[in-house]
Amino acid sequence: MCVNLTGGGFSKEDLEGASTFLGLSCVQGTWDQYNKPWKMWEAYLLTVKGPGFGNPRLEEMTRHDQVIRMVLFIKHLYETGLRKDRVIAYVAAISANMQRLTCDTSLFGDALITRAKNGTVGTNEELAAANAKKLAKPTLPMALEMVMKARERFWEGKAWDALGMNWKAAWLCIALGFNFGARIGHLTLNKGKSSRAPKPGATPVVPKRASPDHCLKCEQMKFYVRHPGLPNLHIMLGGEEIRTFLQDDVKGKTCRVEFLEVSFLTSKTSRKVTRNVVHVKKIARSTLEEITLLQDICEWMVYAKPKAADEITCRYASRDNARGTVDRKVITASEVNKAIKALAEYLNLPPAMFSSRSLRSGLATHLTAQGVSNEKRNQIGGWTVNSQVVGKHYAHTAAIGGALGADLDGPGVWSLGDVRHMVRQRQGK
Repeated sequence: MCVNLTGGGFSKEDLEGASTFLGLSCVQGTWDQYNKPWKMWEAYLLTVKGPGFGNPRLEEMTRHDQVIRMVLFIKHLYETGLRKDRVIAYVAAISANMQRLTCDTSLFGDALITRAKNGTVGTNEELAAANAKKLAKPTLPMALEMVMKARERFWEGKAWDALGMNWKAAWLCIALGFNFGARIGHLTLNKGKSSRAPKPGATPVVPKRASPDHCLKCEQMKFYVRHPGLPNLHIMLGGEEIRTFLQDDVKGKTCRVEFLEVSFLTSKTSRKVTRNVVHVKKIARSTLEEITLLQDICEWMVYAKPKAADEITCRYASRDNARGTVDRKVITASEVNKAIKALAEYLNLPPAMFSSRSLRSGLATHLTAQGVSNEKRNQIGGWTVNSQVVGKHYAHTAAIGGALGADLDGPGVWSLGDVRHMVRQRQGK
């Protein structure tokens, strides 16, 4: 697909060369994304009466007629079975094609077209069916054994370089998600929004309807450190402060982090009013698993070097080049999901049945098996105290501390064997 370029003092050869070069943007893989919607647009215009018949560029039409014709086309897409995501993609493809043909595309910003696209979200019945399908998706809860296996796979033996720290960050997400029932958005890069600060002089780009950033920041972590000879614990924030202290204390080992308080921010909606709620959780030294997580977080602060305002899973790694530049990265939800599925495959479990949601349901199931009351279980996981959703969709049998600090001598233990049994049930074996 070539772009028609005219005008200026350029030669015909230059214009044709530029046109051909711009056409390379439609390579195989993206061709159908642009070509199919445009062909459908052309075919549609051959079936209509009135303004726009056989005129895909919408030339010699008033702005009002252009908008109405596009609204009717969106209605046509909806009636053929396409819904909002695909309709938006089709309209964007037509806009891109018209731009390549040097047509005026300002009509696509009209409020009526935006309303028309929003109207293709689907009927109430379709939305209910989609939600039921989502809830019916077989996502199984993880067991504590799986979480500790994740540490063996993703933390132990990994170097403190860029790739190694990416795996280590996945382990921290899995451990914190299971320990507190934290949602994946609390531990990974905010969806659709880069946390990287804009370059000096650059205008920051904020996406429309950006989701609230609830990702845990280092400054939301309080490390309680015991100094010898002092009666009280000293509090240090995550980031530069605790890193400086831990680096200075490496040789002497005269102090130690007794416990860690983590403040998670969540949004609660009641009667169409949304409010932010802070849940303070604790990582202490109650069990070997909890001590391991606490020590790993301290190591992460020292070697990954996140700053106070950075996300907990942010890491800085030196690039292997002459300029000595530093690569900054925050792990994403998709990367954590890939790690969880890789872990499931390693344990000979079906990867499709495990995702980041397995961490939250794993906490609920683990605590239920331990005999923890529903009220305290909901409090630990951040659910409403009297919520019935947990029993229906999360707890499959299943301080404020966390799962890693729970008493393993309780009524029962949610084990890897139980997970395998659930898999066999789901597979009808």
